[in-house]
Amino acid sequence: MGRTIVLGDERFPFDLTSLDRRADGADTAIVWATDLREVTETAAAKQLARATHAVTRLASTMLDLRRIVVVYVRARSGRSTRLARAAARLAKVANHDLERRRGYSTDVVFLDATGCEDAGALRSRLHECADGNIGLVLTGDVLLSWDEIRHRTVRDVVLERDI
Repeated sequence: MGRTIVLGDERFPFDLTSLDRRADGADTAIVWATDLREVTETAAAKQLARATHAVTRLASTMLDLRRIVVVYVRARSGRSTRLARAAARLAKVANHDLERRRGYSTDVVFLDATGCEDAGALRSRLHECADGNIGLVLTGDVLLSWDEIRHRTVRDVVLERDI
């Protein structure tokens, strides 16, 4: 099993330090957390793009990296469709950019954790994203919402979409 590195916004409302395993092995996953609750939807999309650029730049130097997970929380009051479209586009662009640079696919998962109130369940889903075989072989990138994976595994949701 490889190492998972957790980076990102220190204001993220959940403690993800238990996912950060840097003891031994190659770096195989990055979990990047960002808090978008206090900004407008337009600013949130820009902040998400900056985070994606930063994690993609870092990932391009990590030869054993297999998966990137960008998890974010947004303001509940705003519409999420524009931000979701931006996140889906960013996941696809990051996947293609890394494949072009590195010569092989790196799975890119974006997770909108807005509405999550169970830190343990969130850590479990992020662990599954970072370490598990979640079936992204066909797509390479995916956008998930907390509502989709609250009571289901990430793998089940991804496989259902691929059918």
